[in-house]
Amino acid sequence: MSGNGFSAIEARAFSTLPQLMSLDLSGNPINYIDDRAFEGLGNIQTLSLTDMKLKSIRQPFKEVPTVSSLNLGYNLLTRVENDDFENNEGIRVLDLSNNRISIIETGAFRNLKALRYLIMKNNPLMEAKNLRFSSRMLQLVDFTNCNLKEVPTKLPDSVADFRLGNNGITEVKVTDFQNMTRLRLVTLNNNNLQKVEYKSFMTNKNLKEIWLSHNSLPFLPRGLPANLMKLYIDYNDVYKIEDGLFDPEAKLEILSLEMNNVMNIEINALKGLKHLKSVNLQGNNIERLPMMTFSDLSNLDTLTLSNNPLRIIDRGSFKQLPSLTTLELSYLRAKDAFVGEDFLDGVKSA
Repeated sequence: MSGNGFSAIEARAFSTLPQLMSLDLSGNPINYIDDRAFEGLGNIQTLSLTDMKLKSIRQPFKEVPTVSSLNLGYNLLTRVENDDFENNEGIRVLDLSNNRISIIETGAFRNLKALRYLIMKNNPLMEAKNLRFSSRMLQLVDFTNCNLKEVPTKLPDSVADFRLGNNGITEVKVTDFQNMTRLRLVTLNNNNLQKVEYKSFMTNKNLKEIWLSHNSLPFLPRGLPANLMKLYIDYNDVYKIEDGLFDPEAKLEILSLEMNNVMNIEINALKGLKHLKSVNLQGNNIERLPMMTFSDLSNLDTLTLSNNPLRIIDRGSFKQLPSLTTLELSYLRAKDAFVGEDFLDGVKSA
């Protein structure tokens, strides 16, 4: 029934279809749904009400406690209230993306005990503090491209995928993620981040990926969990890579710092990271690679250093890199570069 000219749904509109399990009304210019519109749909599982003209949710979903997937994206909703889903314990997927939501009341999701996927992206939402959840199965929370100034708090520890890209967040506090023990991916790219507090991610023992690109961070975060595998921090203001940033047993595989202001890589900053496979330092301000800058990295296969003003590459800058297959040194900007004799000597040494 999608893509028609319906403008309203009256009471008991589908009462003669009690066995209906899926209903798609998307693409209709519907601006009114009676509170009893879905009465009689005792077996409905999926409701798609996207791309309509709804300005408020009201109470129509209390008549369909069996619904497990509810899509309200691309409407004109401005708020989510405490009683909007009070009779919908079975909802697993709730999509409220691409609306005009600026307010979520604290208890709006408190009755959604089966909720697994909450999609709030592309809403003018400035804060989402102290939200109450009863679900212990919530896995994905997507607040991409809202107007958030701080990380939403009080999410359950079951969340594995937390998306916060394209917001206005300026700082990550040590308390922001501290109870999210199952977190595997957090995206904070394209924010206004200037600071990540020490050990902000340390309690996230299962965290595998952090996306921090397109921010204003001057330093790499300290106190990262040992199980982290991918760290993307491209297009920031990082100016050096310090010793002691990574745990000796770190499982880091990908480190990307493209288009920063890195001028200095301390000698032991990366040494011994036995799982590291790819390092991207393209487009920085590195002028010299001292001896042992890249050493004892047994699994490193790709190293990108193009577009740097490299003037000096000492012999032994690349040492004990038996897996290295790609070394990119294109478009070095210095005109008086000095490359030490046999500067690649030992790359394949055991």
